[in-house]
Amino acid sequence: MNVVILHCHYERGGVTQVVENHVAALGDIAERIVLVSGPRASGLSDATLRSVEQVQVDGLEYDAVVESAADAAALATTLREELNQRGLDSEQTVLHWHNHSLGKNVAQPDVVRRLAEFGFRQLLQIHDFAEDYRPSNLLALLRASRAKQAGSFADYCYPVGPKIRYATLTRADARVLESLGVTSSAIDVLPNSVTISDAIPDADEARDKLLSAAGLPSDFRWCLYPVRGIRRKNLGEFCLLSRLFPDGLYAGVTLPPATKIERTSYERWQTIAKELAPQAVFDAGTFNTVSFRDNLAASEFILSTSVAEGFGMAFLEPWLAHRGVIARRLPAVVSDFEQAGLQLDGFYRQLVVPADTAWHAQIETEVAVAFSDAWRDVPEWLRPEPNPVSIAIDRVDFGKLTTRRQIEILHRVHHDAGYRTAICELNSELLESLEVTPESVIEHNRQLIADAFSTETATKRLMGVYSALLNASGHKRGTERLDRRDSSAASSVQLVCRERDFFPCRTESVIER
Repeated sequence: MNVVILHCHYERGGVTQVVENHVAALGDIAERIVLVSGPRASGLSDATLRSVEQVQVDGLEYDAVVESAADAAALATTLREELNQRGLDSEQTVLHWHNHSLGKNVAQPDVVRRLAEFGFRQLLQIHDFAEDYRPSNLLALLRASRAKQAGSFADYCYPVGPKIRYATLTRADARVLESLGVTSSAIDVLPNSVTISDAIPDADEARDKLLSAAGLPSDFRWCLYPVRGIRRKNLGEFCLLSRLFPDGLYAGVTLPPATKIERTSYERWQTIAKELAPQAVFDAGTFNTVSFRDNLAASEFILSTSVAEGFGMAFLEPWLAHRGVIARRLPAVVSDFEQAGLQLDGFYRQLVVPADTAWHAQIETEVAVAFSDAWRDVPEWLRPEPNPVSIAIDRVDFGKLTTRRQIEILHRVHHDAGYRTAICELNSELLESLEVTPESVIEHNRQLIADAFSTETATKRLMGVYSALLNASGHKRGTERLDRRDSSAASSVQLVCRERDFFPCRTESVIER
């Protein structure tokens, strides 16, 4: 068996790490492993490079926006020729695509279709959906597809055929594909493997390093939010939680983002925190003398206020280092973990703030406007249904507010001790969960993750998918239309967004301070 893995790039990031995990798992199984991408591939480790062949094709890179079928046809032909030149025939080779339909390269769904016509067996692994509140990606795909109705757009993005299978990270994502008309027998759920390879440093030594580097008080306590602070990580809520912490408990977010709008948003929150959330520490992962392992070792628990995750690696990894996790509960992700047996009682559904009657209509209107603005340029037939804000008589979820309102609340918490006390009382259960997680829970979750999400388990799942593809009939080629029996079926955007709540911070385009 030969495995060809295709992605736009192999720079550092989540997809590249998954690819490296797959390469390590297949090292003693696949005869040959070939990594195909655009020119950027600096994120691959030396160990991976020793195990693979590399092919770089300019047309696979981001922003290679293909507007004509002829260009997609040329890219498909180039890929076929590259594979044929290397003796990679369609009968003994699996093409494993990552995020073919994300909209970073809009030709890829059509290229998949054309390679199917050439007889290649293909696994399409979805980490993220363009339909998941990424309107710019969605519009690029829409232009390429030339679709005028939901069914045609779905047919373009999600080709099906006798030699095509899909893999998702979660059951929620698998439900989306099945609802679109992909047969359930052609969909596999492939959770990421979760490992921590290096030993965790001594906690006291790690605290000493952090104390010096961050200029914290000698009796400080520490929790860590180990992410790049992009918009969907909900840093306004991170700041508010840190403001509600007991004196002496500091929260660190590790890394700044790279892209312009994300960096602008991050720096806005960093500036606000200096005044309004002094127990929030930004850039905690950039201290020269403090490694990520030091940060982890110094922490009492791991914190996450993220409002959207593809898989939720940060919800699992810390348990392997004997650290509990307190996180906003994301049902599309967490339900799989709990079904596997994890105990996640420290995950919270909302962080509420007081709301009087006069506020209700204002908040509902503001969130509705933010939702409408996010999809303004998307045709009505493709848009999701509005996602209403759930407001109780006297409270509202802070995460569902616009960032302008979040900043307003941070100011009030800073200047009004009574208001802070009221928020603490409304969220007493959440704040009590910040106490030390029972050792029995940590050990239970550690053992379960080490087994259910191990490299060995992930390899068995992956090989099962590859075997199903290799056993597909050798006489059938090409693609078919999705089996959408109901002409009024929901669009792919509607189906994806039904599995995920809307949070205005995700689509904020004008960064307010």
